[in-house]
Amino acid sequence: MVRQAHRNGRCVLEPASVHTENEDESPVVVASGEIDMATAPMLARELTAAIEAGDGAVVLDLGDVTFFDSSGLRVAIVAHRDMGEKGRRFAVVCDPDGHVRRTFTLAGLADVLDLHPTRAAALAEVAG
Repeated sequence: MVRQAHRNGRCVLEPASVHTENEDESPVVVASGEIDMATAPMLARELTAAIEAGDGAVVLDLGDVTFFDSSGLRVAIVAHRDMGEKGRRFAVVCDPDGHVRRTFTLAGLADVLDLHPTRAAALAEVAG
């Protein structure tokens, strides 16, 4: 999906993409670009597939996400709840000073979700 953004008076296309990588025997769902009501279903499908594909931890890497709204929040909350119900670990990667982290903080979720500054930190946490 390609979204248009306006920067410095110019229209810039920002593609959103979501895919899964396997790292340290854990699926890592990697999102980039803008996650909003148009692209959140794509993220939800990929997360659901990663959760259903195994019985271990799942990491959601939002490090390259440039925009994240309540639609993305909902996807993360549902994944967190589903993983908790299965007794499994779910970790989220986001820049501690970035937009995604601020969105989680403003929604009161920064202390609810397992947030990490890097993928390596998230993988180390879910492996332990």
